[in-house]
Amino acid sequence: MVQKGELDDLRASGKFDAEWYLSEYPDVAQLGMDPAEHYLWLGRMLGRSPARVQQNHFTELTEGRESHGFRSNATFVDFERADFARRLHSVDPAPVFKYRPKISVLVPAYKSPIIYLDMAVKSVIEQSYDNWELIVVDDGSGDARLASYLKALPTRDNRIKIQINEQNGGISVATNCCLSLASGEFIALFDHDDILTLDALSKVVEVLNRRPDLDLIYTDECRVNEQDTPIDMFRKPDWSSAMLLNYMYTGHFSVYRRHIVERAGGFRSEFDFSQDYDLALRVTELTQRIYHIPELLYGWRAIAGSGAAGGKDYARDSNIAALGDAMRRRNILGRAVPLSTANRVDRTGEMPCPSVSIIIPSDNVRHISEAVKSIIDGTQYSNFEIVVVTNSRLICELRDIASDKVRFAAFDAAFNFSAKCNVGADAASGDFYCFFNDDVRPITRDWIETLLEYGLMSDVGAVGAKLLYEDGKIQHAGMVTGVRNLVGTAFHSLPADTSFHFNMAQCVRDVSLLCGALILMPRGVFHAIGGWDEVDFAIAHSDVDLCLKVRAAGLRCVYTPYACLHHIGHVSIGHEEKQEKKRRVDKADIALLRKWPEEIANDPFFPMPMRRQVYHDSQEYYAIYPGATHPLRGGKDILLISHELSRSGAPMVLVQMAAILRKAGHFVVVIAPEDGPARHDLVRMGVTVIVDELVLNRQDTFKRFARNFDIVLGNTIVAWPALDLLSGEVETIAYIHEGEFMRGLIDGTPQIADVLNRTSKIFAVSDVPGRILEDKGVSFELMPYGFDIVDSNDRIVSSRSERNEGVRIVVMGSYEPRKAQDLAIIAVQRLEEMIDVPVELRCFGRTLDKNFRAEIETRIRPGDSVMLGGGLDHASAIQEIAEADILLVSSRDDPLPIVATEAMALGKIVVTPAHVGTTGHIVHGESGFVARSSAPEDLAETLAEAIGQRPVWADIADTAQAHFRDTFTLDAFARRLLSAMNL
Repeated sequence: MVQKGELDDLRASGKFDAEWYLSEYPDVAQLGMDPAEHYLWLGRMLGRSPARVQQNHFTELTEGRESHGFRSNATFVDFERADFARRLHSVDPAPVFKYRPKISVLVPAYKSPIIYLDMAVKSVIEQSYDNWELIVVDDGSGDARLASYLKALPTRDNRIKIQINEQNGGISVATNCCLSLASGEFIALFDHDDILTLDALSKVVEVLNRRPDLDLIYTDECRVNEQDTPIDMFRKPDWSSAMLLNYMYTGHFSVYRRHIVERAGGFRSEFDFSQDYDLALRVTELTQRIYHIPELLYGWRAIAGSGAAGGKDYARDSNIAALGDAMRRRNILGRAVPLSTANRVDRTGEMPCPSVSIIIPSDNVRHISEAVKSIIDGTQYSNFEIVVVTNSRLICELRDIASDKVRFAAFDAAFNFSAKCNVGADAASGDFYCFFNDDVRPITRDWIETLLEYGLMSDVGAVGAKLLYEDGKIQHAGMVTGVRNLVGTAFHSLPADTSFHFNMAQCVRDVSLLCGALILMPRGVFHAIGGWDEVDFAIAHSDVDLCLKVRAAGLRCVYTPYACLHHIGHVSIGHEEKQEKKRRVDKADIALLRKWPEEIANDPFFPMPMRRQVYHDSQEYYAIYPGATHPLRGGKDILLISHELSRSGAPMVLVQMAAILRKAGHFVVVIAPEDGPARHDLVRMGVTVIVDELVLNRQDTFKRFARNFDIVLGNTIVAWPALDLLSGEVETIAYIHEGEFMRGLIDGTPQIADVLNRTSKIFAVSDVPGRILEDKGVSFELMPYGFDIVDSNDRIVSSRSERNEGVRIVVMGSYEPRKAQDLAIIAVQRLEEMIDVPVELRCFGRTLDKNFRAEIETRIRPGDSVMLGGGLDHASAIQEIAEADILLVSSRDDPLPIVATEAMALGKIVVTPAHVGTTGHIVHGESGFVARSSAPEDLAETLAEAIGQRPVWADIADTAQAHFRDTFTLDAFARRLLSAMNL
């Protein structure tokens, strides 16, 4: 029997469409029942939907949002919200996993609104991964409607277990009841009114197949409204013990190994309403096998009375109690303090008072005087000394400020920030070193105590403070890697008290890096890691290297917002830099990529999805894919620019160049405006790849990065804007692969010819671009590419040909007018009228022009043996060429197609029109066949001639292969390339 209250709930929710339900399920109309009543009585048990599942209804997620003003990374955020909404209703099937652990989903319920509980249940039932059980325990709600609903659930799916308690024992009791019924290897915590994306469990199991040792997995999550519309996305850091002290950041959907929860003692009633936080604090004391899935898999529903909507104020007390209990277990003296932004572990009244040496490296009298005065006047802590590192002349001028608190260390060498800091450390006597720029001024008087709160922890190697500009905006709240300029500042220029992204700027956090303007370190740690690097990071990125050495030693870098100071702005370094009249080469960026590629690429405390949503200083796409570490000494620094990273011709030549240069001992970085599969090839060989949307947009950020390389090579004419930007700054090389496309580009933009003439060197892949360069008055050097190919030393002629069967012709190339598959189809149709041998044409390539692809499909007649295939990986493409008789190049414009060269290496017969660069490497009738043009009649005539000479194909193949070995092997290319680049 359906209760009226339940009907009212359903209708009020907006989740039921009566008109659609009747049209979708005609049996309901035949029964003459109220459709809403039918759904509650029977429909939901049959798995029927209450309304149409809209796959393209996401305009509501973005419509009108621009009226709210600036939104950081708006395009990415809107896409992510829409994708999350889609995955609540539809996902791909789960992969076939080798390891299929059972996951017990625990749902304690109490007076749950059935409409939302049913959505939660449905989101589990419809999971793409099927080895789960759902355990729902009602904690004495005393609600007959709810009891009736729950009792019916096992008939809906036999993986559901139900228990209805007579008495209300509290959420911990109910959750422990769930736990006692669980048979899964893992348990997943799930609130009764929330929702999972349908791939949530599949994503968890995918991770467990890679890391079956894990004890705790957590995910990113969304706050959703009553209609499941995403409101906020909570992108999270990877595991951070410091972050967990602020609040339960791991979230509601946490997956634990069951036995570790039992070992921890399950859920404790004294911490009801924060029992999950208490459990997380206890479990993470027992294991560090913790993994973060940086995907949105959980919807935390914001309805009246829920925590997501700001309800459950009573949970605050138990939250602080759970933190306080953790402090006692961990022997952390102090108190747990509930702040409006986060929990705080306040140890300032309970700590020892170690000596602190505040080290100020500066050669500016006024700044030194002001910094010293601000410290003495604005610091509550008493056990400190100030060590000013400056030149001997200024020490005399500053003698008036010397005291028992202030002393000096002389530094008279050329400016070197790191060396100055090391001199200060050598002169210091403190237990802790606090490196302090001369433009930093204290705001909070207890700033030293606050830094020491974490500096005194045995697993912490460096601590940094919140630094504000003079206008009160954030200059530093922890630093981030993997962003444009390699490193940046989190929450930069936001208000000091910003609540942006769940108050993270107001939270104590583990971070990858700290700003060198103010870093506190234990003396022992500083010397153990070798101090500041005076050689490779003398000025720029000195703090980055220092912090990465701390982390490499297994220690943490911690940011605390409770120490707050002004940072006027890079004066310690800037004053000396202003004295530089001539730009000096600064290798610091490159040194970071040589020494710390993985750490610079991937920030565990600001993962890529979090950066894309939260980091707002430069919002265009930027990603670093790290290669291998490289010695800081040896070889040239070489930047290769590619217009894209597909596995088509020019990008694959770039891959070979990178391999040659790296093998010769040089440090190679590849940069491109868009990603592609060639990136994987480069990273596998140890080359770092940067995908920067702005690389061809004449941006100063790119110029500042690229100009410090020894050589910058632009692969294809498309790279001309980058070469123009760098002209006169660094040695530049243009490697031209284009033919008529380049002619049109230069005719439309005459400036390009001037850019090429200012380029240090120009390579042309064949005579085809060479002739165009000559026409434009640009000198060049021929540089045919080269590569190694399987079986290049053995002639391969398909057995089909030797049995005199029909002829298979293959065309390889992207579908676009330039590659002219339309001419190939017409040519083969005419060929069939000229010869008696059956002919098969097979075309493969990615579709660059959909209209062109559609147009050539219409040219295929019934009965034609023509196949249009998609793009192939390299191994499959080689296999197709090896199984063919003839490789046909039908292109309207193609300087030196790689597929033709690969066909020569494989002993295949190559047919190409005269205007294609391959003809410079073919003697007609001896090593291949050259058509007068790419006109269909010329191609058909030449194909007929080639087929007529079938008896001597083996001799032609031998000659073509011999030319390949002389000209196109990787060794031959390497000799030409390294010689031309003077390497």
